[in-house]
Amino acid sequence: MATLPESYTDVLIIGAGPSGLAAAYWMARYGVDARIIDRRNTKVFRGHADGLRAGTIELFDSMGFQHRLAYEGMEVGEWGVWGPDENGQLKRQKLYHSHSLDGLPYRTIALGQGRIERFILDTIKDCSNLEVERGVRTESLEYDESLEDSYEEYPITVRLRTLTKEEASIGLTCGDAQSLSRDDVAADDVEDLDPSRKNEPGTVETVKAKYIIGCDGAHSWTRKQLGIPSTGATMEHIWGVIDVVPITNFPDVRRGITVASEQGTLLLVPRERQLVRFYVPLVEFDGSLGRFDRSSITLDMIREKVQELLKPYRFDFKVCDWWTTYQIGQSLAQKFTKGRIYLAGDAAHTHSPKVGLALVAQEVAHPSILDTYEPERLRIAEMLVDFDRRFSPLFAKQPGNLDLDSRKKYEAMKGVLNSTELFAEGLMSQYEDSLLVHRCRFRILLLAGDIRVEAQKRRVLAFGEYLTSANSVLRRFASNNRGLNAAIEVVTIHSAPVEEVELFDFPEVFQSLNENNGCDYDRVWSDGDCQWDGQCNGIAYEKWGADRLKGALVALRPDQFIGWMGGLEDVDGLSRYFAGIFRNPN
Repeated sequence: MATLPESYTDVLIIGAGPSGLAAAYWMARYGVDARIIDRRNTKVFRGHADGLRAGTIELFDSMGFQHRLAYEGMEVGEWGVWGPDENGQLKRQKLYHSHSLDGLPYRTIALGQGRIERFILDTIKDCSNLEVERGVRTESLEYDESLEDSYEEYPITVRLRTLTKEEASIGLTCGDAQSLSRDDVAADDVEDLDPSRKNEPGTVETVKAKYIIGCDGAHSWTRKQLGIPSTGATMEHIWGVIDVVPITNFPDVRRGITVASEQGTLLLVPRERQLVRFYVPLVEFDGSLGRFDRSSITLDMIREKVQELLKPYRFDFKVCDWWTTYQIGQSLAQKFTKGRIYLAGDAAHTHSPKVGLALVAQEVAHPSILDTYEPERLRIAEMLVDFDRRFSPLFAKQPGNLDLDSRKKYEAMKGVLNSTELFAEGLMSQYEDSLLVHRCRFRILLLAGDIRVEAQKRRVLAFGEYLTSANSVLRRFASNNRGLNAAIEVVTIHSAPVEEVELFDFPEVFQSLNENNGCDYDRVWSDGDCQWDGQCNGIAYEKWGADRLKGALVALRPDQFIGWMGGLEDVDGLSRYFAGIFRNPN
């Protein structure tokens, strides 16, 4: 067994699922010294999580690969409920279309987790040499609290061991790498079937880190090392999940559908490559007797259950892409942080502190912004778990008048969805006041109003003069040798017709003029009707509640949420907001 010399890194990310990879992306974009490890021998190729809501797609758009989601994924625009009619025959009860998202550019997309991981990995590769170290397990964690406030120190010590391929494959399910060949995966995933290892199996390494982000799943090793309990309930229901190409005459197989019956509720989600995901209720058991042996469930048992629930419609399949079984549960870590260690994704049942931590590790932002992570995200996680607790019981068995129950179930589902839809889509998260409340940067969105009006043009020019002054937020918080817009960039949207205002009507600071590359033509826009883009309909000011003449200033966080709003003259308020986030490098 080889032992490596002690090594150092600013940020160690434990777990390389979507949450861990997203954290790695932000570190890579900011040039932070980071490492990411995962105990699995390979990335995910099949199955696992498969649903992307509007808010997540918007974030991925800012990372640059939304077009790949749209090309490969399946947009799910309609949902419906089926149940028995008065004669006991299975019948479509209702179709449901969400109108609250009308006019927005994003819809729910179903696409396998493996492709999401592929897109994030490619995006990381575009901007850095950071790679996932696979087949690596964490064996011990020590935290020196006496060094917590010394931000140049490395208070965290982690012992890592490189696993054999057999050890790294334990616990993998059908459709994971051990059962796949080159012909079974996308061309851009072939190299990841047998990724190269940094170290030989058995190699032990001690790593000193300034920060850790634990993204290691619902049974998080990191959370257990910190002694943070996870509260919540595990329901005594076992479900099967299959991704198959169905052979069926069920008419709504390419819609999002629930099928209500006395045996429980079947959920169908159309997927890419003609696949459909089926969530199948299988077994209820007495939890007081111990854990259910999920290995007793077979693929044929799940097939037969779907056939039973869809009668009189035919159902079968010859192609099964992936399948698994799971037990329903809703749990929430009581804390998401301990000192400089953060839980993210399923380890905490929420998203991660990746952007803020990258800024702090790069010595651009105040360490105090990391204190905003737990109060912001814990509340969002509580709302998520509450949504799941309200929604999951609607899939349990419903003995009695099935026709009546199916209609009641539809109304109950519709009520839950209507009351939580914007939150579930990631479009309505209101944070408490805090330091924090695209390109890994903060943005100043200048809604310049109608600069054809001379008085308004003078206001815009005055704001431009402020931005070039020594006291402006761009000058005060500019990163060393990275340019004026490295940490905060300015994007301008005016309300005049595009043909009546030229780019060069605006000061050079709005054009991001560079002596080598000239103007950045993506910095000034018109809120006008665009014939070749249905999303550009000239009503952005109205949607945002901004005056088309006077405009406004908006500070946008890197996670797309609004941090501050004010008028064009309120530069003091703008300065106070950013002063609470960024360090002055001078």
